[in-house]
Parts: sequence; structure tokens; C-alpha cells
Amino acid sequence: MSSSFFPTLGELVKYLFDVSGALPRKYSSKDIIDSESKKKTIQKKLQRLKNEERELEGNLKELLSLLEGLLFSVIKDGRSQLALRSMLQNLVAGYQQLVSTEGTYLSRSESIKWALKNRMLDRFVLSLNKYQMMNSEYYRKWSFPEGLWWLPDLSGDKIKWPMNTAYQWVYDEVGVNQTHFHFPDHGLIDDDRLAQNLQNIHRWVNEGRTPSWSSVEKNLTDSIRALADATREEHRVLINEEEKENFMFVLFFARISNEIFKTMLDSFGADYVEDIIGHITKQQLCINEGRGVLKRAIEQKISDIDDPYQCYRDRAYYITTMHYWNNLEKNVALELSELFANPRSEYLYQNVSVLAANIFAEAVKYSQSVYFDRTLIEMVNRGLKLKGGRLCTKENISDFETLLDEEGLKVKLSWLLDWITAAYYYHNEEDEKAFPLFLSAFEKAKYCAGKNQYKLVNQYVESCAKNGKWKEFKKGVAWANYLGIEIRWHRGCEETDEKLSFAYNLMKEKAMRYPVL
Repeated sequence: MSSSFFPTLGELVKYLFDVSGALPRKYSSKDIIDSESKKKTIQKKLQRLKNEERELEGNLKELLSLLEGLLFSVIKDGRSQLALRSMLQNLVAGYQQLVSTEGTYLSRSESIKWALKNRMLDRFVLSLNKYQMMNSEYYRKWSFPEGLWWLPDLSGDKIKWPMNTAYQWVYDEVGVNQTHFHFPDHGLIDDDRLAQNLQNIHRWVNEGRTPSWSSVEKNLTDSIRALADATREEHRVLINEEEKENFMFVLFFARISNEIFKTMLDSFGADYVEDIIGHITKQQLCINEGRGVLKRAIEQKISDIDDPYQCYRDRAYYITTMHYWNNLEKNVALELSELFANPRSEYLYQNVSVLAANIFAEAVKYSQSVYFDRTLIEMVNRGLKLKGGRLCTKENISDFETLLDEEGLKVKLSWLLDWITAAYYYHNEEDEKAFPLFLSAFEKAKYCAGKNQYKLVNQYVESCAKNGKWKEFKKGVAWANYLGIEIRWHRGCEETDEKLSFAYNLMKEKAMRYPVL
């Protein structure tokens, strides 16, 4: 793999498991994972997916299904479960699209920083608002902290983490302070368990430590029981299951946010985190404009309808906002692709919503200052043109290699140089010499060559077939399917030996050769 690349898809999935805190530390026969051996099996599968070993697509589906199940065991509200599932699927699909279409020539660290700010967080904020508004009528029974409460606040002498905000909101909702929420009879009785719970809260809230989810869940459950049994009437509070589920949801979301922003802080520093917070805040202001217009339009349509049980209102919000956000997400993705393909295109600013235009402006401002290296892009375009056909001679390849060396780009673009040289041998029907170079280019280009991976992986699997390398062919096709990259003569087919054999035997034919690569 190149020295410049995005993390693998498996690394993202493993990180999602880590930040969710969903893997248990203690076990119960009622849990999905009820033993240490099952947990270790899952951890091995996550490591294999991270390293891209064995059944990629099958393991991905299995692990994502397991993660959904673990999340659903925490968040039991049906509508919230659907929203979580959709947001998770959207996040993974967004990352697949990112790594298969967007190239990077930055370091791994800088690539992550760029992807977070310009793609993943924008997509997350859109998804969050989409499902909030789709379910806004349903969630009238719930309450939430105000504003962008799930963002940390770095403005003071001490960082205020989302869990701090979430717990303070819980105390305000119940109407008691921190001490009397977790230990209602503090000072009246001795209770080691509640005393430890109170001490843990001080660590989590005041010292900014992020606990396991099971610890948060147990602490809240203990506190709710203690409040119901409090000796002092002024501290006795009955919290029903609906309110408990509401608190669980907010604390679970806050804990995940804590983990993510702490990772950012440790990896990239406070300035980057503050930049991200400012970016999200601007995006949310833009989104609020669109939400306000849509809400007024829906209210105008349903204002005269007799709907005593709010069923029609809930349905109207759900369906209308689902279509609105689906179209918006699709337009943002398409128009951003066009924007980065042609940054000066005036087309982009015609028929674009206020929200989309603001997203574009923010993304372009950051991307052009950090991401675009015109010399490097010029070299990539020159190399791709050279690879195509008649210009692909040994002399031209040697001149291009010298030019890369002079520009200090030989290491970053080594995948391209290998690809061009492989293409030279391919054009001359020297398939044995072409294969190791196609293999090298394919491995180096993973997670950095963007949309060029489509042609490269297709040429690599064709080279596998022409050299009788069935196992390598299958692995190449499996990797492409894993990232959603189509393989010629295998589009839309199942990954069975019968279907694969058809494409393999067709590509194996010496006469089946593309004149332009």
C-alpha cells in the first residue's frame, strides 16, 4: 500500500465497535455475546477485516449486523433503532464511496483529517438532522439538551465534554443535583455501591474520563432505583421506563461523541477539534434554514386536518422529510463530485439550494487550501494519458520516471509508475511480465488512487486470468465487490464460482485485449 492512503474499510468498522462500547466486559446468558470466547471470536473477525483477510464482504455484513444487534440491545425504542441502522448504513456506504472515488496523496493522518472535515462529518450532520426531523412528531414525547449539545466546548479553561452536558441535563430534568441523583440518601445511610457510583460520576464528568457503556447503564439503573426508594421525600423521584429510555439514549449518544472527539484531540490537537466544531456549527446553521422552510410547508398542508391522535401529522413529517433529505443528500454528493472535478464550473451554483451552496463553499475553501497539489495532479493526468496506448513506450516511461524523481513524487506515485509499465507489457502481449507489475500497482493504489482504482482493479483481475491465477482473480474481485467497485463481465452477478468462471474464462482469452487502458 502507498505511504499516502485512507484507513481501510475494516479499520472504520473496528473503530465503530470501539467507540460504541458495545462489546461487553461482563457477560450474561441474556446477552448477544454471553462469553469471553465469543467476544474473542468477534475481535479476531474485526482484526481480519481490518487486515483484509478471508471473506471480506461476508464478514463485513456479519459484523455490521452484529453491531446493529448490540446497539439495539442498548437502544430499545423501535423508531430510534431504525434511525441508528440507517445512519450506520449511510456512514459505511459513504466511506465506501469516498475511498473508491476520492484519491489522496496526503499522509494517512492528513487524509483522515481531510476526510473527516470534508466528507464524513458533513454526511453525519445531514443524517442526524434527517432522522431528527423525520421523527420530530414521534419524539415529542422525548426531550433533549438544547443546541449542539453533543459537541465538546473548548472555550473555557477546562474542556466541557458532551457527557458532562448530558448528565447535567438529566439532573435538571429530574430536579435534583448530582449527589442526590446518584446517592439520594447521601449522609443518611452507608451504601458502598451508590458511593462508588457517585465517585465514578465525578471521574467521568469532572475529570473527563470516558467509561464503558455497561458502566454508564448500570450507574443510571442503580440511581433510578435509589431515587424511587429515597428516605427523604424531597429526593424521592419516580422515573418511568419512557423517561429512562430517553436518558439512556442521550447518555449513549454523548458517550460516543466523547470517544470520537477525544480521539481527534489526541491525534490532531485542540486547533483541529475547534476547527471541526466551528465547521459543524456553520453547517447546522445552514441546515436550520432548510428545516424551517420545510416545517412551515408541512404545517401549512396539515393545519386543517382533524388528527386527534397525531397519527397523520407523524406520518406526514416522516414521509415528506424522508424524501426531502434523500434528495438533498443525493444532490450534495453529485454536485460535490462535479465541483471537485471542475472547481471553476459555474453550473454548480445554478439550481442549488441555500444549504447545498453553503456546504459547497465551506468544502471548497478548505479542500483547495489543503488538498490540491497542482503539480501532483498534473503528473497523475500525464501518467494516465501515457498509460493509454501508443505513447506507452519504454523511452516515454523512463522519461516520466525521471520527471517524477525530479518533482519528488516517485514514492507517492509509485503505483502509477508500476501501472504504466504493466500496461506497456500488456500492450505487447507479454502477460507474464505484466502481472507482477499489475499486482504491485493494485496493492499500492488501494485506498489512495480514488476512481482510478476502477480501471486498475479491472486490469489486475484480467491479468490474473491471462496468467491462470484463479485464486488471485477471486481475491481481486472480492476486494472490488467489498468496496462497491464493479468488475467488467461480472456486474450485478453473485460471487459464486460459476459466475466468476464466466468472467475469468472470457478475460483469459489472449484475443480479448483492450487497445486503450
